[in-house]
Amino acid sequence: MVNRAANLSATGTSDYIHWPISLLNGRTNFTISLWFKTSVNKSQQEIIHALGSDSGDDEIEIYLINSTRIRVNIRDDGNDYTTPSSFTNGAWHHLAVTRSGASVCVYLDATMLACNTRSSNALSITDSNALLTGQEQDSFGGGFNSKQALEAQLDEFKVFAAALSASSISSIYANEQAGNNWDGSTRSNPCATAPCETFRDEFSSDSYGRSDGTASWAGNWTEVGDNGSSSNGNIEISGNRLQFEGDASNNTSIYREANLSGYTSATLSFDYSESGWDSNDTLEVRVSANGGANWTTIHTFNSDQGAGGTFSQDITAYIAGNFRLAFVITSANGDNDEFYIDNVQIEACTTSSSLNHVRLEHDGDGLTCMPETITVKACADASCTSLFNTGSTSVTLSGTGWSSNPITFTGSTTVTLSKTTPQTVTLGTSAISPTPAGATLCYIGATQDCNLIFSDAGFIFAATTGGSGVTIPTQTAGTPSATYYLRAIKTSTTTGACEAALVGANSVDLAYECNDPTTCYGTNLMSVNGGTSTIISRNNNGSVSSYSATPMTFDAGGRQCALHLQLRRCGQSDHPCAKERELGPSFRRHQCLYRQTRRLRRDPLRRLGARRLHRCPRRSGPHRRRQRLCQGRRAIQGLNHRQSLNRYRHPKLRARQQ
Repeated sequence: MVNRAANLSATGTSDYIHWPISLLNGRTNFTISLWFKTSVNKSQQEIIHALGSDSGDDEIEIYLINSTRIRVNIRDDGNDYTTPSSFTNGAWHHLAVTRSGASVCVYLDATMLACNTRSSNALSITDSNALLTGQEQDSFGGGFNSKQALEAQLDEFKVFAAALSASSISSIYANEQAGNNWDGSTRSNPCATAPCETFRDEFSSDSYGRSDGTASWAGNWTEVGDNGSSSNGNIEISGNRLQFEGDASNNTSIYREANLSGYTSATLSFDYSESGWDSNDTLEVRVSANGGANWTTIHTFNSDQGAGGTFSQDITAYIAGNFRLAFVITSANGDNDEFYIDNVQIEACTTSSSLNHVRLEHDGDGLTCMPETITVKACADASCTSLFNTGSTSVTLSGTGWSSNPITFTGSTTVTLSKTTPQTVTLGTSAISPTPAGATLCYIGATQDCNLIFSDAGFIFAATTGGSGVTIPTQTAGTPSATYYLRAIKTSTTTGACEAALVGANSVDLAYECNDPTTCYGTNLMSVNGGTSTIISRNNNGSVSSYSATPMTFDAGGRQCALHLQLRRCGQSDHPCAKERELGPSFRRHQCLYRQTRRLRRDPLRRLGARRLHRCPRRSGPHRRRQRLCQGRRAIQGLNHRQSLNRYRHPKLRARQQ
């Protein structure tokens, strides 16, 4: 389920998952897909291990090595796969291992790390106890060593009976990251309908690492001033409860941490009882909102408690990501004095919010020599026509290279993403607070798409000769736009900075596309003036094949001389608005306002974009003249500041280099 994971983060050898051997036995072709989250850096963390005919045969073994390597063994032989960045950063990461005969490939976060050749023989797992997750076996289903134990959370564990392609791995990564099933189908979010979680310990076993609630504690119980053992000492687990001895030294204590960030209210409760506790014995209940740097005593037990009872108190004021609860013996004077705590619970709740989903808006293409701007929106409805402004939203963005991460904002904000090598980045989020009703969505214009392609060369529009990319605002038809500069730039192979991609005279093919309405008027209406005015070719929506050669000269900095864009205004003899004056209300068939959007193609240098903005309002009577004035106006709007050179998505005005 969404927001549910297998918690194998406790240290030791007591937590693991036993799988039926039919999952992998006899297979030569398969894919293992899963998500993991860990902050632990150790030499071996066993994700999956299967023994063969005897305890010395590693039929399949996958484990993490420190923070940047993954080991995969197939039939006692394997390779280390190095990751480009650390995976022990406390964030969710997707791991996929494919096997097709002798070929074994490993992917992390949809990026292929490498493929290697191993044995092509089918896996032979014969003992019913021999397939595990979380522990490395020295005997069938046993012989564990805590140094090799997995200390992580796992989710979405799947085995496919085929070696999936790289595109299929990317699809699974994107779908599950968005909160959907692996195939993209939707599913419910239990946290959206159950706004309360419980952090709970019932002390029903001799372990300081139990999590008996719906949420996991951030760590185990930690003793201070005692021997650190849960089975003996002045603080221990005895009789399925936490026991404090009356002869302990002053300030002997035990504490545990919980991540309460994102919750709006929290209540602490526990059962208590005692034996011989009196006014000479004192046990304090303390809380901290900053990881133990400062403590507040919220209750003191320093007298006979009779038959005991249940303690409960609102701790909302102490909500924090590193909240700590502690029980502290501040005075004691008897060997036979004992105090007992049981069923410790923190119920943390979120107020129902109107956060529908988080939306990431981008233009689909970036350059490796400059940061790419991403707009992050907290949407109050499914179409994101209004923003969630009643409180702040905290978002952790997936991957690395962000100017800031995580981010906290109200309504919307912008961040930048930098990549220094050409690649496709799948945008997404790994954590959001408060919990939204729907999954994170990404958009390029009006099209849902999370893929952002970084290239080494591209076009941008700038307001000055050496400026960075800008968005061209709404323009009026019949009037030239302000001065803009088309920059053709690429990443320097020596410095990594931006430098000229084109110098001197060049010819760039330009075109525009009609989006609303989808069929263009029968005459080309768009012109580009970069020294010589050129009428560029029109194309109906969905198919761009007609271009017009446009001469452009780029200086040593890759800058085209000043250029202007212009759409011919209503009233010119070959323009539809000339006829619209006679058609009256039927002008709706010929929209009078336009919007320019999208981008040039990068490498080879291609493509800008255009679409129409909105319709003039219907008016009658004395307002008819105002209506016709509206009909006579057109706008060129929203020309995207960065245009793609290596692929095209929803172009409106387009360019290609000859």
